[in-house]
Amino acid sequence: FSSYIKMVKSIYSEEIISGRMAYISNLLAQIANKSVKQEVIEYGQKFEYSLKYFNRSLADIKNANMFDILPYTGDKYNSNFNGTYSIGNIKSSSGSKIYYTTDTKIREYNAKNFKDAGVTWKEYTGGSLENVTAIYTLTDVGKKNEVNVTYDITPKDAKAGDVYGNRLYTYVEGQGDTIDTPIYKVAVAKRNIQGLAWED
Repeated sequence: FSSYIKMVKSIYSEEIISGRMAYISNLLAQIANKSVKQEVIEYGQKFEYSLKYFNRSLADIKNANMFDILPYTGDKYNSNFNGTYSIGNIKSSSGSKIYYTTDTKIREYNAKNFKDAGVTWKEYTGGSLENVTAIYTLTDVGKKNEVNVTYDITPKDAKAGDVYGNRLYTYVEGQGDTIDTPIYKVAVAKRNIQGLAWED
């Protein structure tokens, strides 16, 4: 990232990265970040989420969970949209396996306890999927390195003004706290057409 603003607090720092805030644990030197290439999309357009886990320490990180609950209407991130969507083209820069579930019960969990939810997880092997409620990957992150997970969301029957919001949850096994990103939203563009009509 070419520039950022750092604000030091007693326990956590907040760093503005590309206009977004990621919470940084000073003790662990880890950063979780989520971004989207386009925050406003046109009707019929898909969008791509990018999930990043940075390790700025001089030690390798083992077993970092990257857990992402997908948007649904009525969630606590103010998602509100028509129709459905599919998710696809899921990739991890570390080559770690990606897993997904369609069970809505997973929405009540976080990166530290989601494996206790008792839901069925399947490995993603490619293609486009519908009715997915969450994805996760378990990965190692080398010192001074990062892992990037990307995926596409393709709305179906969306309408102008629809909003999709969520955040990334992360947790390193054996550590105390989760590191979660702020809420990220994507909206379908609203267009107002104005003008005068006349007859020749």
